[in-house]
Amino acid sequence: SGLNEGRQVRRHRIPADPSADRLRKTAHLNMWDINVGRDVVVYGRIYHVYDCDEFTKHFLSCQGIIVPPEEPVPYDVYTETRDKIETRQAHRPFKKMNTLSKFLEKDRKVLRFQGIWYDGQDKRKLTLLYYLADDTVQITEQYNPAGGRYKAATFLRRSRLPKDISKLVSLPGSLNEETVLNVITTPGLGLTKKNHFLRDNTDMKSREVEYYTPQDFRLGQEIELCGKKIMLHDCDEFTREYYKVTLGDAGVQPVPVKEEVEKVVVKEVPPYTGFGSEEDSLTSWLGGNSLEPKPPRRDFFKFMNLDRKGYDSHILRFVCRIVHEGKCDNTRRFVLSYFLSDDTILITVLPETGGLTGGKFLDRRRIKKPEKYQSDPPLHSEFYTAQDFYVGALVELNKQTFLITAADEYVFNFMERSEMVHKFPRSNKKMIMNKIRAALPGDKYKQMMARFMSHDPQGNLVVTESSFRSVLDQFIGYELSEHEVITLVRSYGERKQSDIFNSQQQILALLQSELRKDNFFGFDKLKLAFKEHDELERGKLMKRTVRRVLLSSLGLSRCHVRSNTVKHIIDSYLNTLQDEVDYERLVADINWLTSTTKPIPPVVVPVKIDNSRIDTKADKTRDIVNINYDKFMEDVKE
Repeated sequence: SGLNEGRQVRRHRIPADPSADRLRKTAHLNMWDINVGRDVVVYGRIYHVYDCDEFTKHFLSCQGIIVPPEEPVPYDVYTETRDKIETRQAHRPFKKMNTLSKFLEKDRKVLRFQGIWYDGQDKRKLTLLYYLADDTVQITEQYNPAGGRYKAATFLRRSRLPKDISKLVSLPGSLNEETVLNVITTPGLGLTKKNHFLRDNTDMKSREVEYYTPQDFRLGQEIELCGKKIMLHDCDEFTREYYKVTLGDAGVQPVPVKEEVEKVVVKEVPPYTGFGSEEDSLTSWLGGNSLEPKPPRRDFFKFMNLDRKGYDSHILRFVCRIVHEGKCDNTRRFVLSYFLSDDTILITVLPETGGLTGGKFLDRRRIKKPEKYQSDPPLHSEFYTAQDFYVGALVELNKQTFLITAADEYVFNFMERSEMVHKFPRSNKKMIMNKIRAALPGDKYKQMMARFMSHDPQGNLVVTESSFRSVLDQFIGYELSEHEVITLVRSYGERKQSDIFNSQQQILALLQSELRKDNFFGFDKLKLAFKEHDELERGKLMKRTVRRVLLSSLGLSRCHVRSNTVKHIIDSYLNTLQDEVDYERLVADINWLTSTTKPIPPVVVPVKIDNSRIDTKADKTRDIVNINYDKFMEDVKE
């Protein structure tokens, strides 16, 4: 039957035939009984061995057994008969169409061409797509949004495109790959009733149709598609690579096409009416055909992140004076408050001893920059931002020029934060040092160091603030603004120990006030938590360990705002301590039950200006005793 019988004898020791001629007489078959050209009797059936593999030949040769050469396979009548049946040619040949391999190889591979068709009135931009998987063509049109032409889905649906236009639309069945002679039906009902097609195997009446192929498309030539002459002028990168690799054509380069330049009508921005805000008027104008204009959207995320949070007011306060005709008005001083949550500005007048009363000078609002800073055309007006205000800046607000002479402590602390320093270059120490290095070429560095040493006869490596400013003015000049000089003074200055002690007491009072509000009594447990982290029992821990234990053991309030407030106070208090903190003394200081401090109300402290002070210096610099010029010059050298 030709079917495989499978395993005939399982693996085991086979008894030997006693009548067989054997080299070694044993009860079972052994390796000396099996060799090429010999007959092996297994349970009465004779097997003839005609060949073996290389391992068997090598093994038997090592044992001293001579292996004869390979013998031809014995003739099998049944196998020869089956081979003749399989190779017999059919009396009725059938034409096979193998399209699956082509589909799997070239699916999603499309040649894209850009073409132009002139219809007698204007030029129509067309996109021709040639699908390599089934040799079909699709044409789409690129419409001008303001052209007013009806936008059809496709210019030519996807189909095989014949070169003869008369064969584009034909009778059903006339352009098939096979000629159908008749349709026969199998008798029966339901699923047993089937239709069969009787094909012309000789294919005597097939019609040869010539279709477009990739060889017919060339850039710079006109091709006639469906009676329309289309000039192909460009293609995509995949098409160029396909022609270069497959067809050996490396000259597929785009052809320049002269296009008519359309006149773009500029939509003029109407002037501000004066009602409401400028953003409101622009929203009404840009709203299009909306009958109910909506108000402009507010930056909600900016409001939530930069609004007041506990002791963090997010208000930048500057002291300024009016400048008129190049002269500074010394009779009045103003406080400019910039609100970071909505970029509004409030200006108030400070009371003076000469009888001038304080009050509001300008209501809180957003203020536009002068016309010289506005874009042309002014589609969106430029408003003042936080980066425009710094000590020493001249700003024009409502036709009045103000000179910023000082700022409060919060301004410098906010601008020098790690997440904000990249937005304020005049508080960025790295950018200031780069500017100083650029202004000290050659031997000026040594001359500047010598001048600092001349102001330090005792060799303490520190100078006064006035001496530090005079040396910067001599070598740097006007390259640095007052705000940048104050940043350097704050960075390299040394404060009084009494000021540090007063700052610690104020922050400690705020921390005790917050713990009292949360009804925290677990100071003994807090001390035990510190002792668990003190493995060496030295009584001191690093700052980062102390902060982690405090935040995990204090049991902060459920309110998110108050929790952030306590974290901010803890960080501020730890900044006033040494790197190693005596945790027993820290627990005793924050214990509001045993060592109560005078509470400080959590309000915004108003700006206080001393009349005897020079306005060109900030409040922070009054606490500076000396400037460490040695560390400053080392950073400049780097």
